[in-house]
Amino acid sequence: MRITRLTVIRWTAAMVLAASLPACTSYHVLADPAAAIAAAPKPIDKARVTLVNGQRFEMRKVRIDGDSLRGTGYGVGERGIALADIKKFEVSKASPGKTVALVLGIGAVAGLIASAVAMASLGSESCTIDTGDAGYY
Repeated sequence: MRITRLTVIRWTAAMVLAASLPACTSYHVLADPAAAIAAAPKPIDKARVTLVNGQRFEMRKVRIDGDSLRGTGYGVGERGIALADIKKFEVSKASPGKTVALVLGIGAVAGLIASAVAMASLGSESCTIDTGDAGYY
């Protein structure tokens, strides 16, 4: 088997994709953020907050501090929000179903591409027939 530059690029792309598979997540709404955060066995890493006025943003390292929700916002640093101002609180969780669907979909596409390449290479060989001096064209 000959290893070409294209083969290395394909395998590198496959490894990068495989490394990103745990990124298949979805948000789950929590009715009472204070109770959910206090009961969580580990700190909530990523959450999406919707305020009563409709503003929505994401926060990391969310915790309860008195009557406020505190965490790190994207581009704004540490941020505190009164619990009374929160309309909806969503927590990001891994979604195994989406991950399985992604892996199966990638496998199906790779199989189709491999089949197409194999079928194309079957018809690419040429053969010549020696008719001798029969004079047929």
